[in-house]
Amino acid sequence: MSTTLLPPPCTPGVITALLVRFLSTRPGAAAARTLCALRYTARDGRRITLVVAAVRDADRLLVVVGNAAVKTWWRHFRAHERPVEVTIDGRWVRCTGRVLDAPERAAALDVHHGHHPHTLVGDTDEVVAFQPAAASTASPPTSSALWRRWFAWVTLGEFVGFVAPAVVGAVSTTWSLPAAAAALLLAGADEGGALGWAQAHVLGPQLPALRRGRFVAATALAAVLAYALGLIPMALGERLAALPVAVVVAGGVVGGACLLATIGTAQWLVLRTVRPRSAWWIATTAGAWAAGLLVFTTVATPLWQPGQALPLIIAIGVLGGLVMAATVAGLTGAAAVRLLGLPR
Repeated sequence: MSTTLLPPPCTPGVITALLVRFLSTRPGAAAARTLCALRYTARDGRRITLVVAAVRDADRLLVVVGNAAVKTWWRHFRAHERPVEVTIDGRWVRCTGRVLDAPERAAALDVHHGHHPHTLVGDTDEVVAFQPAAASTASPPTSSALWRRWFAWVTLGEFVGFVAPAVVGAVSTTWSLPAAAAALLLAGADEGGALGWAQAHVLGPQLPALRRGRFVAATALAAVLAYALGLIPMALGERLAALPVAVVVAGGVVGGACLLATIGTAQWLVLRTVRPRSAWWIATTAGAWAAGLLVFTTVATPLWQPGQALPLIIAIGVLGGLVMAATVAGLTGAAAVRLLGLPR
């Protein structure tokens, strides 16, 4: 009878073990966002566990191996994709890892530089990419398919969300200013939440690392801020007419720009963790909302007439909301395609 001797497991040190346990929790992952833990089976059968610094690039993690010549762990991922488990957002995720070749390495280093602009990378340093296994086998949609999906869901989300502000705006004309303002702010949160959920629903499958709940909350809070900025002229009332024209014009330009940029800025603060160098999303989203509000005004304003019944006033507002939603969805859909870099 023969006996086969198995290699002993590679037991991590105490500090590494504690750090791995820490990164396996959501609070730990949030506190140490630049670190992740790896565990895999080496070619000789040993179970390896270690902690590395990583940056996010869409749905994958990139690890730059400094002084690669004197390190061995990354060699397991040369030539072919190898299975590995990685901590992502506090949970272990089955991934595949591989060392990137020259063209991919250059693009990955650009991403790394966006996160760590002051970190020097040597010519002999290697880059290992870890991608969730499900995402590595899924074929990305074409740009036209993504745009159509985005247009349908975002139009629906914004339209459904805008019903609440449309109703509040119609029924609150006789309310006191504090009551009307509070109701509009709550309705704005509803609108922003519905819009953010629809957008995250489309982006999520393409960006598994995107924190959807944070994206939705950021969009809802930004919508509340946008409505608050829009209420400033109403709150000033007659005092606005007493101000110099130049002050009113300058305030309107600055306030309008801030209003249009609220949602894009809030969303970018979440998107930048998975898509570095995406600040252009702010300007693109602001332009889309400017176009959407212009279309809403063009459609709804001529239809509203004094003395109309409340249901008709609400219906006109909802109609304007629908064309506004479609406009915003169409324009931001093109931005989403660019954000994901999808094939045509």
